[in-house]
Amino acid sequence: MFRNPNQSTDSFAPKPDADSVDYKRRFNTGFQLLSNSEFADAFLIFANISEKTEEPAAFFNLALCEMEAGDDQKAILTLEKALAAIKKTQTPDNDAAFSSGILSKNYAALSQKEKESAAYLSPMPQEYPRLLSKSAKEKIMRVLIDACFRCELWDKIIILSASVQGKGYTNVEKALEAAKRNK
Repeated sequence: MFRNPNQSTDSFAPKPDADSVDYKRRFNTGFQLLSNSEFADAFLIFANISEKTEEPAAFFNLALCEMEAGDDQKAILTLEKALAAIKKTQTPDNDAAFSSGILSKNYAALSQKEKESAAYLSPMPQEYPRLLSKSAKEKIMRVLIDACFRCELWDKIIILSASVQGKGYTNVEKALEAAKRNK
């Protein structure tokens, strides 16, 4: 096989396995950079990872960088890729831990506090979509709704918010109210 001189040699390298040590090292470095608001370097890492894999958390973290750069249109596309990727990795959430009344009560209290905060805008760990796919999907939806709000995509907000409406997410309620008012 002859290599096209205009084509990057990276395209001949196999896709990194999301479970490989190198992948995890790169992802964790990007995660730490993003957690420390070092968006430019995190962007480079997650853009590279997202070109080679279809990891929901990598797409999500890349979208956070794109939004920080003011490229909300690109972030919308990236978040849509995250949603498509999460459907491929989706596993049933483990609800057995919540069978105890105490755990259930504490989870509900913590969850309510998070719904009212901006915690959904924090970087997503690599394993989060596999361990808690429903929560990861809702987090992606919330940020996607934020990006649509910033782009004034009112019809899209109405459609997207249907899946998370009534769950007490402050940002979703505000975006939906604005979408109905401006439609």
